[in-house]
Amino acid sequence: MESMDARLVAQALNYHGQQLQKVWEGERNENELVMLNLKDPSFEIYQQRQKTLSFGDRGKRLKLQQFLAKKADALYDKTNLEKSTECIKQQLGDEEFYATVPGLDTFVTMEKSQRIRNFLESLVVGDVIYAQVMGKSAAGLLLKVLCNCSDCPRVVTELGVKALMLNTAIMPAVDKKGVARGYMANDLVCVVVSEVNVEAERVVAVMNTEPREGQAPHPPMGLIHSDDLPEAYK
Repeated sequence: MESMDARLVAQALNYHGQQLQKVWEGERNENELVMLNLKDPSFEIYQQRQKTLSFGDRGKRLKLQQFLAKKADALYDKTNLEKSTECIKQQLGDEEFYATVPGLDTFVTMEKSQRIRNFLESLVVGDVIYAQVMGKSAAGLLLKVLCNCSDCPRVVTELGVKALMLNTAIMPAVDKKGVARGYMANDLVCVVVSEVNVEAERVVAVMNTEPREGQAPHPPMGLIHSDDLPEAYK
């Protein structure tokens, strides 16, 4: 117990609620939380989530909480707060060494605003995303984000996530016949994330920047065809 960080345990209790507290006290020393100065933990986040939780999933949640309690010494160890001194670079061909997990909203019922926030928080500068042109302005193109580029893409069409691309970041549109033209409403494009503002629910995208390495195969930046979209979107 001495190696556990009270802040990490408090975060888990806040998220999973009194159910985890009861399981914890049943699986481990019932005085352990008191010794960690967590006699009266906050359950604020759980209370916010409670209205979206399905009664039918109660058994699954119980199994997860039992796992958290049994593996608490490793999961909430103080060393988990320390930054790793060695950066591990995953290569695209190393699938046998790691698993790609779908978005959180695949497993948990979330409100639209929560889904948007979770998706935006998952984006990093250099990510490739697929989008649809909604319109043009003097500043550039207004896009609607369709999905991200991944071997397990998150389709977010119904969320209405917007992206802005300035004129200086736009590459000429060239169709399948090699004919150059301007971008039009409903055109599909492949772009790179250059900025994410979670609070404003806004993405800034570019076409004239190289995407970060290690992503799933994708078409060149610019105008694309519906056949270029990931299978998950089709």
